[in-house]
Amino acid sequence: MTAEDKDALIGRLYQEKKQLEEDVRLIWARAKEIGSELTTLGYALQERPLEVVFENQEASTVFVSRTSKVFTMKGASLDGLKELTTDLREKTARLEQVKKDLG
Repeated sequence: MTAEDKDALIGRLYQEKKQLEEDVRLIWARAKEIGSELTTLGYALQERPLEVVFENQEASTVFVSRTSKVFTMKGASLDGLKELTTDLREKTARLEQVKKDLG
């Protein structure tokens, strides 16, 4: 491998590292967001289950007020959570490998 090829490879690895770091940061942020929503939902289910309303769900005003939180749970399906955590593990593993390769 020529010095030029080696420099190009190192450049690509640094670019990949930067992208992976951003991807991992965004996935962590999304996981925290979902976790917070699930925590709030769990509390509501334990303390006020009659007031729990999901997006696009009809609910009587007898049980729900205008101040009731409407849960959207976007991306929080079991399959979505599996995909999120798998993606986080894969990108983190690749990031660690790229860091190792860069020395």
